[in-house]
Amino acid sequence: MPKKVFFIILVLFLNSFNSLKSEEFLSYCSSTSKKDFIKDTNDCSSEIISLEDIPLADLTEPLHIETGRVEELILPVKNSEQDAFDMDSMRIAAAGTKVTLGIFSPLLTKMEEGGIWVRPYSAFEKIPLKDGPTVKSISYGSLIGIDSDAKDLKNKWQVVSSGYLGYIGSEQSYDSVKQTQMSGFGGIYSTFYRNNFFSAVVLTAGANVIKSTDSEDIIGINAGLITRTGYNIKLPHNIVFQPNYIMTYTFDNNFNYRNNAGELVQEAPLSIIHIVPSARFFTNLKNGWQPFIIMNMNFNIVSNGEVTANNVALPAVSVGPYVEYGGGVQKIWKGEYSTFVQTLVRNGGRNGVSILAGFKWTFN
Repeated sequence: MPKKVFFIILVLFLNSFNSLKSEEFLSYCSSTSKKDFIKDTNDCSSEIISLEDIPLADLTEPLHIETGRVEELILPVKNSEQDAFDMDSMRIAAAGTKVTLGIFSPLLTKMEEGGIWVRPYSAFEKIPLKDGPTVKSISYGSLIGIDSDAKDLKNKWQVVSSGYLGYIGSEQSYDSVKQTQMSGFGGIYSTFYRNNFFSAVVLTAGANVIKSTDSEDIIGINAGLITRTGYNIKLPHNIVFQPNYIMTYTFDNNFNYRNNAGELVQEAPLSIIHIVPSARFFTNLKNGWQPFIIMNMNFNIVSNGEVTANNVALPAVSVGPYVEYGGGVQKIWKGEYSTFVQTLVRNGGRNGVSILAGFKWTFN
């Protein structure tokens, strides 16, 4: 009789063990580099968890969950704060493309006769934001402007008054996040000359529409003040050294919008100061040709307006300093026509290349 009891107990124990083994549960192995969901094994300590227990950073790629009979695909999950952070990152990356120096000549060459000019441009960049992602950026656009005749002032000063309209298209992206921006803007400015000295003051303003994969369309406005001052120093062998200084102030404001989850995202205006000490060398060849080289050092000072999503303040990101170097050639035909083309390489806070060209007809 005791043997029969023992045998029955043994059978019941084995059945219970098999029943437990057949139950399916998920465990998360924190020691694996792939961070996969796996069934309980001896490779690591097992812990029953739910999706809510997993850090958001671990959900940047689709996860495969194996239950023994089926395999399910869990898509990446981002919360509203991450969506807004993505948009703010690309907003900072795009800020440098919104305000463009609307001065025709890269050497600020004075022409006595006024005229009409066009100036297309494009740039291809990767922008490693401080405390943020690396954003790919492509921008393109064109300006059309008009210059007055040079007007004589007192004490040998002369002034040229100008105005322009422009369009900028740009696209910023990283990972699966993407935005496309369309901007229109205009400006007026005056350039003052006295012998080899020059100084230009520009007022500009514009509006933009941003289309994003993570939100409804975003509408914004911007305005800026730009100054450029320089001096032409004649060197031997008909070479001219032109140290100059550019400083811009930009006010950039995007109106509140809602993300794909329907939550309100509020962005305080940006105030951006851009400082560019520059050195340019050019020479005056026969027949009006002027080859030149350019070296710029760019500094960004950004008063990063607070951005909140779902009443949560987001961390600030910024663009680091960067250098530009390159050159081009300008050609003047008997003071009646002027054209140029230049290419600059960027390294540092912005990495890429920009291409700029222009053509001007005088009123003669």
